[in-house]
Amino acid sequence: MDFEEFSSKVSLFILEMFHFQVVNQRSFQLLQEYLNAAKGFSSPEQHSYHFIFYLHGDTTSEKLEKVEVSLPCPQVRFLSPNRATILPATRAALGNLLFACGLSRHVKGGLTDEEDSLRISDLLQQASEIQRHNETSLLGMEQKLVVVKNAMCIGRGVRVSFCSALAGLTLKQQLALLHTLGKAFDLCKEIKLLGHSVLIGDRYGVDNLGNLWLNHEDNEEKWSAFLSAADLVTALKYKREATLRRAKELKVAKLMEIEMIFTHDSLSIHPRYLRFLNEIAESALQHGAVGGGKFYELPVKVIGSPNELGCYEGEKKCSMTTFEVDDTMGFVAVPVWENLTNMYSFIEQHGEKALESRQRFKQLEERLEEMKKKTRKLLKLRHLTFDKGLSRDKCLSACTRLSRSARELTRYTEGLSICLSHENQLPEPGSKRPLCLKWDFSISEL
Repeated sequence: MDFEEFSSKVSLFILEMFHFQVVNQRSFQLLQEYLNAAKGFSSPEQHSYHFIFYLHGDTTSEKLEKVEVSLPCPQVRFLSPNRATILPATRAALGNLLFACGLSRHVKGGLTDEEDSLRISDLLQQASEIQRHNETSLLGMEQKLVVVKNAMCIGRGVRVSFCSALAGLTLKQQLALLHTLGKAFDLCKEIKLLGHSVLIGDRYGVDNLGNLWLNHEDNEEKWSAFLSAADLVTALKYKREATLRRAKELKVAKLMEIEMIFTHDSLSIHPRYLRFLNEIAESALQHGAVGGGKFYELPVKVIGSPNELGCYEGEKKCSMTTFEVDDTMGFVAVPVWENLTNMYSFIEQHGEKALESRQRFKQLEERLEEMKKKTRKLLKLRHLTFDKGLSRDKCLSACTRLSRSARELTRYTEGLSICLSHENQLPEPGSKRPLCLKWDFSISEL
């Protein structure tokens, strides 16, 4: 290496070090502004704070690593005109910054084992800051997801969705999975996927609706291999059969003059179920509406297991499912091997009882919906939802306590999205998931 080349490299190194020093200095100044705002000494001048530091990866390495962290605008609780305290959400945000810089592995933000012991006010404040930061950072991300899905639908003729088990994925993670799917499509261009539906989930296979399932943990090579080997003819067959079943169910319900007729997944794909629908439709066309049309609000569920169907077809002796009335949701359960005469006879004898249960169920649903709207309005929430595993009684109980405490809670809940659940859980940064609030919270925890 000659002197000029050596001199050039030294000059470049000095410029780089100077640049790193300038960037670090700016971030330190910005951090001081953030701390002053968090302590109430000044007003934040921007909605979010973006820090860039160049740091040594470890004590033995001379190479500098770039660390970028964005923190939401700090919130302040004023205890008096001249005294304020840093809120838990802001402390957690600062912990995230320190954690990213490698200063401590014990200050990273977010709730862990202490979720249940935190005060409700701290939980709501921390959730508010996370949600506000998510809205800023995810601006336009949803539109990108829609664009990519539409591109796959128009370009490849494939409809793509995510299974409910992946509801906790961030929008960024969903977008990354869609890009992976695009690469998988490129690897198997010779495969005709027109008209198919792809469901990104936690396993591989073809379900009874004809969806092609992909495991989200794998890469484009494995996805491409599955799509190349999948029985696409059977998948399209299942889709057509599902469409035919829905049409038959609507026809039977109309002929019998009932609210709906439906069944469970394992029976829906069994040939006996479609045969049952065809037989009932033909008989109902001749006999007319059950009960003269007075059961138009009654749902009918068709039941029966594959094992029982084997016993029935083979005329073997075994314990067979019989007619029954569901007292919770208010529907009549009908075995798939029964004929229209027995079916009409049971409904005419027990349909009134089922309708009473149905009416109670609908009234409870309406009451819960009204309570939900009232609670959301009182607390000025953006969204209020319920965990699927939460009973309606628990949902009503939680809404009642939230409404009674609206005066104390509103200053913490305005603009929040809350899901009443079995446990407290903060929104995940980078996702649209709401704050999960325990349904049996106590206002004394505020």
